[in-house]
Amino acid sequence: MVLKIQLFCYHCFLHMNSRILLVDLQSGSLAARATGLGTDREVVIFTNPDEAIALLRQSPPFTVVLCASHAPDNDGIAFLAAAFEHAPKTVRILLASREDTDLVFEAINRDHIFAFLANDCSAESFLNILESAEKQYATNMIEAELLEKTLSGSLQLLTEVLAMAAPKQFSRSQQLREYMQHLAAEMKVASMWELETAAMLAPLGYVTLPPALLKKLNAAEDLTSDEQQIVVRLPGTTSKLISHLPRLEGVAEMIRYQNKDYNGKGFPNDGVLGDKIPLGGRILKVLNDLLDLEAKKKFKPTALAMMRENFSAYDLTVLDAAHVCFVTRAHTPDMDGIKELSAADIKVGQLLMDNVNSKDGLVLLPAASRISKLGLERLRNFAELGVLKEPLYVK
Repeated sequence: MVLKIQLFCYHCFLHMNSRILLVDLQSGSLAARATGLGTDREVVIFTNPDEAIALLRQSPPFTVVLCASHAPDNDGIAFLAAAFEHAPKTVRILLASREDTDLVFEAINRDHIFAFLANDCSAESFLNILESAEKQYATNMIEAELLEKTLSGSLQLLTEVLAMAAPKQFSRSQQLREYMQHLAAEMKVASMWELETAAMLAPLGYVTLPPALLKKLNAAEDLTSDEQQIVVRLPGTTSKLISHLPRLEGVAEMIRYQNKDYNGKGFPNDGVLGDKIPLGGRILKVLNDLLDLEAKKKFKPTALAMMRENFSAYDLTVLDAAHVCFVTRAHTPDMDGIKELSAADIKVGQLLMDNVNSKDGLVLLPAASRISKLGLERLRNFAELGVLKEPLYVK
């Protein structure tokens, strides 16, 4: 089934109109070649590399960028390296002199340029390489889409496992994610998806705890020294669990440092401190401690004031932004529109406003979580057996 889907998508990509960017640093050598590319391609020609880079930044993605260069003050290799920074999925081709082959082949290996064409290559060779580049772009897009879907499915599975095995910690992750969304927006952090993912997965290590230890933690009972060490190491455990998933290396580092003080104290004991701690870890540290104090019935202004007294533990830039976000702007959950529903009327995607319990007190799904397909199936199974406590409060 996956193969059929990929073939269909590949067919679609190949029949989409290509956007070709030709950057002519040889005073007209590409203009004649452009006329032979047909009408099913959108071709744009520039002679100024800076203007071409500006277009790459602003416009819809190009399929191929081809640069023709043989001038010391207009380096086509440098231009294609810059193009990669602004359009990494666009396939790049260099058209240059045959005398520059050593330099060109070095650049191909170093800068991942797709192909090299000699200035005097035939029209047929030019078109064949261009078509190969278009196919490579289609393959790149398919792989990116599959990776995105694989990553999304993996994250959904991991969060559902957390919801089933450690519902209290899952509920905490949902609060943490909501706070992260507001604070990251306040700080104008670019990598929002990484920060949200880090918040969702931060407590994943709790699923590795023995049930008796998890029960003691949830009941706020005293732990033995050995148990305390296991809990302290949980960020490292979580980091190892997700570090091998594609695109989550940065998220794993954020989670690893989520309890590390800004002054370098705490786990991991590795000498990293200050701004060397990943920004996501510094933000998680502030939000985790804020949630801990709120759980002890401290209002946000009081909690943040208490945290400022221990200022060496936090990045003050993050702490100041948290005060603006949660006190000055007062971002709080919207409680309007809450409904009382039976399990039969619950829908996937609805937000739980209270814990869902069985009649004997078992927490099936925690407050602040969204109903997934797996969670809905679980609730309906309990309801069918007559052991689900209803109604459920959602929005």
